[in-house]
Amino acid sequence: MTEVHPVVEATRLAAGGWHRTPDGRLVPHVQPGILDVRVSPGELERALNLAQALIQQCVSGGMTVASVERGLKQRPGVAIGRGPHLTPIAIKEIRRLVPLIEVDSRTWREDTRLWWLEAEAFEARGIVPRPSGRLRLLLPRRYVRPPRQERGWRFSFTDQTGRPLEMQVGEVVSAIEDRSSPIDEEVA
Repeated sequence: MTEVHPVVEATRLAAGGWHRTPDGRLVPHVQPGILDVRVSPGELERALNLAQALIQQCVSGGMTVASVERGLKQRPGVAIGRGPHLTPIAIKEIRRLVPLIEVDSRTWREDTRLWWLEAEAFEARGIVPRPSGRLRLLLPRRYVRPPRQERGWRFSFTDQTGRPLEMQVGEVVSAIEDRSSPIDEEVA
């Protein structure tokens, strides 16, 4: 068994103090060295295992994992890359909309009292958001010319039927590798 990376272990410990939003996902208290992971409690271990697999492949490929501070359009957390070219990562669980009649309305109203404006809009439509069990790994968007004459930078990797994120780790590593090259300094 391989050793758990310190940022994965730190995130696991920090998640014990995170609260749930009315949609059922945990709200991460992001800070440098803690992964930006917004998932339901049932998907937390899967998200952390996914992050561990990604970190292992990146580190074995010569990349580094570092804590990052808040920046322009960037939350604090964890980034992977080479030298000064670090790419922050985030893992989110996609929400699905469920008819309100399938949810205990008394519990829903109690859970949403702090989020009333959003909850009121959902109630008016007769639906409420719930975690779907599908994860999405996000990288920051890029607007300069991508490598290898592709159409654009890939920034989102999502669970697909028959192709979970765990099978896409190699593609994520390639996207991070592309972002670690100095091509970003070239103006398109």
